[in-house]
This record gives sequence, structure tokens and C-alpha cells, in this order.
Amino acid sequence: IERGLPPIIFGDGVQSMDFVYVDDVARAFVLAAEADAPGEVFNIASGVETSLAALARALIAAMGASVAVEHGPERKFTAVPRRWADTRRARERLGFEASVPLADGLARLVAWWRAQPAPGRARPRRSSRCALRPAPE
Repeated sequence: IERGLPPIIFGDGVQSMDFVYVDDVARAFVLAAEADAPGEVFNIASGVETSLAALARALIAAMGASVAVEHGPERKFTAVPRRWADTRRARERLGFEASVPLADGLARLVAWWRAQPAPGRARPRRSSRCALRPAPE
């Protein structure tokens, strides 16, 4: 998309998923760790079903691009047309609700991605807390 190429969706794009931003997932982990809920299982998601076609359009918008989505042949191994999580238990037991809407999460993702060095460029060196020192004599 950044280079003007269209995203390709395999199939008609009505396949759906429940997308959740990583900050929301991290917050849910903290809530679960602090909760009195040993051994319980929670669905951590946005609770919002989004089609792949809608996701592609939202990503194009987040990138400020003007490309159209292209469709390829449907992949036969994707047998689950809908992936949408019931987050009631996480809300009731942990007080968790996703707070970052899809458009905001995509905008943050694009901003982060654009801030990364381009492939082939050296990454900035990170300082280390543990520096190698010569052995004492």
C-alpha cells in the first residue's frame, strides 16, 4: 500500500475477524494477573467483528493511500469464515473492555511502522545496561 500497490484479499472479503490492539491485550494480561481467577480462560478481543474487506479499506485510509482492494482466488484451507470473540467473561471477571478502536489502532500501527528503518538500512544501536569490561588483573 505504501508503494501504491493494492492489498489483495483472497476470496470475497466477507471473512471476518475480531481485531484487538496490542496495548489492550497487554492491559488485559495485567488485569488477569491481578485478578483472583486462577486457571480461568478469557477471550481477549475487541468484541467487534470486522470483515477483511473493511480491514483493508481502514488500512488504506490509515495510510492515506488511494489504492483499491484487489481480490484473488479464495483459499481453500481457511474453513472458518467468522472469528469473533465473546468477551463477556473478561468484562465481568476482569473489568476488561478493549479501548482502542480499529481505526485508531491502525493509525498507531502505521505511525510505528513508518518510524522503523527501511530494510537494508542499519538500525540505531541500542545502549546496553550490561557493558563488557576487561577482566580485572
